[in-house]
Amino acid sequence: MEVLDTGRKTYPEDPTRFLDFKRFNSQAGDFVLLEGFYDFRELEKLRGRRIVHLELEDPNRFVSGDPLFHHVPYEEYFDKVFTICPYTASWLNAKYGNDKRVPAFFPFNETLAPPVREKQFDVIYTGSLLGKSIPQVVKTISKYRYKCVSHSDHPLVTDRDASNQRKLELISQTRISVVHNLLYLSNRQIKTLHKVDGFRDNRAYDLVPHNRWLWRLRGSPEVAAPQLKSRVFEAAFSHTLILCRRDPFNIIETVFEPDKEFVYYEHGRLDEKIREILADYGDYQPVVKNAYERAMSEYTTEAFFHRFLKDL
Repeated sequence: MEVLDTGRKTYPEDPTRFLDFKRFNSQAGDFVLLEGFYDFRELEKLRGRRIVHLELEDPNRFVSGDPLFHHVPYEEYFDKVFTICPYTASWLNAKYGNDKRVPAFFPFNETLAPPVREKQFDVIYTGSLLGKSIPQVVKTISKYRYKCVSHSDHPLVTDRDASNQRKLELISQTRISVVHNLLYLSNRQIKTLHKVDGFRDNRAYDLVPHNRWLWRLRGSPEVAAPQLKSRVFEAAFSHTLILCRRDPFNIIETVFEPDKEFVYYEHGRLDEKIREILADYGDYQPVVKNAYERAMSEYTTEAFFHRFLKDL
């Protein structure tokens, strides 16, 4: 196995840059592994090689305005695609009549898992402040001893452009990590998606309006697709309680069990749920422990390698 070094199109502290699959190079067969989002022009240099793609953006690829990202001829280039979106896997396998795509999880490099730390903060949110809902989430948690780690330029961000290591440190120092697994779509992205042949057959786009012009006339209500986020796994590995927004897809249930390994909150009732948890935080320690133990057992980079890559 050879991990592709060149052509990454992600920011320096992106979680996909820390997976470290290279340590398993000598333990797998003859193929090239792509860990995330690349400039796919690099693939032309690999003609004739087996290429395996770890797709950690689906279903984002089909709403991207990047022509290289959007029009990659997957059927030509990739021998196997491991994707975080089970809906996209089912859709494209059916569309092309193969089993090239395999639903998978977002791996976490277990060597980076932080130790158990004293909790200095009540609640944390990490990620971009996109859409209409997320800024409201951060406004809600700002009532508490909170942290917000983001690249977004927003006055409520407490740690802007923090390193991946610093982000994990802050999560481990916090009682509750508020997460969601939604990809919020802009009007431009919806317009792009409407140009994709057969996108309606992908259940990930069930909430996308059929008539985007009428949708805009109605005030452009928020539209989202399911996207399994790395922050879910970061929280589990960092010994903090996963507090996840319930949504029409609840894709988190493909990796963790509600009430046993994470807790839901209802949209519009985040503040109420945070207060409830903080009042009896000790009662939630089994949930935190269960999530950590399952993550260390099933969702590490090493576990991913042995489950999906070793025998390719």
